[in-house]
Amino acid sequence: MKQALFKTGIPVLLYTIVYIFAHQVAFLFPDTRSFTMTIWPAGGIALAALILNPVKLWKLYIPVFFIAAVAADMLLAHIPFSASIGFVSSNILESLFSALLIRNFCKSSLVNFSRFREVVCLVACAFVINAFTSIIGAATSVYFSGTSFTSAWISWYIADLLGLLLITPFVVTVVKANDFSIIIREKKLIESAAFLLLWTLSSLLIFAFPIQQQFQLAPHPYMLIALLLWPAFRLRLQIVSLALITLTIIAFTGNAMNHDLIWDTSVNETNSIFHLQVFLAFTAIIGYFFSASSSERRISEEKNRESEKRYKNLFDQTNEGLMIMSTNLIIIEVNNAFAKMHGYSISELIGQHIAFLDVNISPDKPVDPYFVNLLKTNSLAHFDVNHRHADGGIFPVRVTSSSIQIGNELFFLTFHQDITEQRKMEEALKERTQFTESLLKLNPDSLYIYDIIKKTSIYSNDGFQRILDYSIDEIQQMGPSMIQNLMHPDDYEEYLATTIKKYSSLKDNEILSTQFRMLHKDGNYRWLQANEIVYRRLDNGEPEQIFGIIHNITEMKEKEQQLEENDYFFRESQRVAGIGSYNLHIKDDCWVASDGLYQVFGIDKNYPCTTQGWLDLIHPDDSTMMRNYLLQEVIERHGLFNKEYRIIRFSDKEIRWVNGQGKVVLD
Repeated sequence: MKQALFKTGIPVLLYTIVYIFAHQVAFLFPDTRSFTMTIWPAGGIALAALILNPVKLWKLYIPVFFIAAVAADMLLAHIPFSASIGFVSSNILESLFSALLIRNFCKSSLVNFSRFREVVCLVACAFVINAFTSIIGAATSVYFSGTSFTSAWISWYIADLLGLLLITPFVVTVVKANDFSIIIREKKLIESAAFLLLWTLSSLLIFAFPIQQQFQLAPHPYMLIALLLWPAFRLRLQIVSLALITLTIIAFTGNAMNHDLIWDTSVNETNSIFHLQVFLAFTAIIGYFFSASSSERRISEEKNRESEKRYKNLFDQTNEGLMIMSTNLIIIEVNNAFAKMHGYSISELIGQHIAFLDVNISPDKPVDPYFVNLLKTNSLAHFDVNHRHADGGIFPVRVTSSSIQIGNELFFLTFHQDITEQRKMEEALKERTQFTESLLKLNPDSLYIYDIIKKTSIYSNDGFQRILDYSIDEIQQMGPSMIQNLMHPDDYEEYLATTIKKYSSLKDNEILSTQFRMLHKDGNYRWLQANEIVYRRLDNGEPEQIFGIIHNITEMKEKEQQLEENDYFFRESQRVAGIGSYNLHIKDDCWVASDGLYQVFGIDKNYPCTTQGWLDLIHPDDSTMMRNYLLQEVIERHGLFNKEYRIIRFSDKEIRWVNGQGKVVLD
């Protein structure tokens, strides 16, 4: 907050000090007794302050200037308070209305009088707005001094006009200081100093030390206008405004105030001052208009140069090869990328016929009618050609061409892209595709993409035909009813009830594995296993297509069924014979037994199947013997286990004799 107040308050204070100082300076010039001035710089300073600051700060500047002006009139010029109110109101209204006109008409907050429109606004303010606000000042002067209204109005009008024309541009250019830095950057500081020296000497020669008119070559004030064209065209507005301020000071303070500006010796002092004021106003307007015209031309040239520079940078720095070619196929311009692409320098390519690079074009043949039609239609063309490299090699180029008009001539603008790597990638992709297709054809499994929304097969390799003997065309002809027609009714019900629902919950790359039976073309069912993932989803995330691999597991299922039957008969045989089998893992101290052994011992699968658990089942009289036998004879000496011993069944505590047999198998 304090920083913002400091940032705003310091400029306001400085402008106020300068504004009060300008009041005092104005009273140093002639005609002070009639409350009117030869020049009123305070008006120009107030206008400059409003132009240079945001509109939101005007409500601060205007009352400050008003109070400062009233105080200056009363304290420095000893003007009564009531008269000061009238004079200051005229000045403040003039500055306010002028600032509003300039801001609104110029449609910019960055006014520096470098544009013709801005100078026109300033002149309009000086001549038109000043004419109306001067009525208030003249009326006040008439009321308090009794002077003629016409003479008071003219004097007030001219003084304020000079203040606006001479002071406002000077203050604006000094505060912004851009012109001065540009002068230094453009190395025109010496030229500016030379002009100001010559201008000052010429002004002194005319107004301070005039040459008698009997000399034929005596200088005239209006000759200075021609000299002012020098900074107007060569230098900046700051030098023009500084020259005008210098001229004003010399003209009003010189010894030749009554110098005849129109070669008429009959004029009096009052008319001489008026002529001098008109001369200064006219000189300022001419200088500003010529300076603005030169500035706009300079800005336009700078924009053109900048645009040309941007175009050149874009043309040179783009990664694609660019070429401009005439209608008779002569290379006019190329960028660095194009030259590097072909292994030549830019100078080696400019002026060559395109046949120098394009192996398919001959300079002796007429221009292809396709290009002629391209010029007429101004359309884009895309084509691939083969170009010749500087090392003699041939490489493919993708060209985008269009016609452009430069001045009254038509040219081809072509973009070139070396597609050597792209061609290699395309060939590699083609080979990879052929390899993939070969793998798909050789794969004994069925690979497919199935649309679960449309219930149609999108893709299928030959595996389905090898498994079920149906051709791809036959599968396609079945349409949406393919699964229902081929899948076993029991499995189809499971498919509808479970599998389809699982599709919706599948994550990306998550595999869903299912087993089902499908009808072979011979009328028998085959067991198949499908591993599927989501291949494509709808916008709402729901699966749309499924990619799957089907493997024929009929043989595996038959073997599983055979194993189950064998295991059943084995278990039944042990149960009937009262025998059981076991497998003792000595290292892990656990054993696994068959159901028959569980029945013999009178235990279930919850019983602790460890060495101690086995010893707990042995009759106490045989327990020590069997422990030693197991540890010494079997485990240590790797002998056969062949021993009869008594057990006490865990379930009914019945004592039974059993015969245990086994052998040690080493890892």
